[in-house]
Amino acid sequence: MAKRGMVAVYRLSRDKEHLESVQRATLNTKKSGLRPTHGLFGSPEWWGKIESGELPIHRLRGVIIRLFMGGMNDWPEFTIKADSGKESNWARAANSQDLYELYAVGLPVELDYVIQRSKYKSWLGTGEKHKCVLEIRLGDVASITEPTVTLYRPTGPKELELVRQSGFKRWPPRLPDQPIFYPVTNETYATRITTRWNVEDSGVGYVTRFRVRKAFMDRYTIHQVGASHHTEWWIPAEELDDLNDNIVGVIEVLCEHRKRA
Repeated sequence: MAKRGMVAVYRLSRDKEHLESVQRATLNTKKSGLRPTHGLFGSPEWWGKIESGELPIHRLRGVIIRLFMGGMNDWPEFTIKADSGKESNWARAANSQDLYELYAVGLPVELDYVIQRSKYKSWLGTGEKHKCVLEIRLGDVASITEPTVTLYRPTGPKELELVRQSGFKRWPPRLPDQPIFYPVTNETYATRITTRWNVEDSGVGYVTRFRVRKAFMDRYTIHQVGASHHTEWWIPAEELDDLNDNIVGVIEVLCEHRKRA
């Protein structure tokens, strides 16, 4: 259960697809899945062992210090800096797209998990320990009462360095030949622009996300410039300072893309 002032963005009990996937691997393969030491993962018996305390819950508290794409640059993750100072990476799990978009650098976070052993045996002859996340809660989200709009922007290394110098608070002024600032409405479109243009031009590109007060963004029309998800805002360069003044929170770097060798 989420504590007061915190929002539960992920609950394993609601993630039917993941539960069924691990159960199939456990039941139908020799080396995949988890050892049923406390019953089949996700079964009523398994949940009962957690409720009774026989399978203890571990709690990690800290602050989100980084959002990034892991794996083959296709797996959303985040880094927690725990109250102890130790850093660890976790999957950016959420039960809906709206909840997924609440992840932000600087937010307090609580994460509950249990430890299970995988069926695959390591060289020590034991299954590797696997931390099964039960729930992820984010703090300060519920206290945000002012409506905001989420914007995305494909960004090159030079522009990102200027954003970094601002403390990830402001976009730099446009150049004389850049009369319009083009943030887009979704991460998919931003990723395509990044990989097609920024990476080709600079060898590396970034997808960023930021939130702006809705009252400010309501003055601008969303323009569709191609497929249904090719949607963007056109902000005149002379109004960029006003947009910067209405950013809520920080400009986040969601992922990095590099040119393949």
